[in-house]
Amino acid sequence: MRKRYANRKLYDTVQRRFTSLARIRTLVREGADILVLDHGTGAHRTAETLIQALSRRRRHAEPDELPGVGLLSELIRAR
Repeated sequence: MRKRYANRKLYDTVQRRFTSLARIRTLVREGADILVLDHGTGAHRTAETLIQALSRRRRHAEPDELPGVGLLSELIRAR
């Protein structure tokens, strides 16, 4: 489980240290299930955090490393 603090810092409760969006991307690629909860309210912030991780990766990616338009469109259509 990861906790998100008001200052947007992410804390890994397994490793007992602050973590990054890059580390979360790596964990997801390795098959880990991620759960992110707001430290103050307990609100579920997993989807928001994963979207941020993908968005940050996009800024530094080469065009062929990006998800396809079809996949992104399907994600937007999904409920």
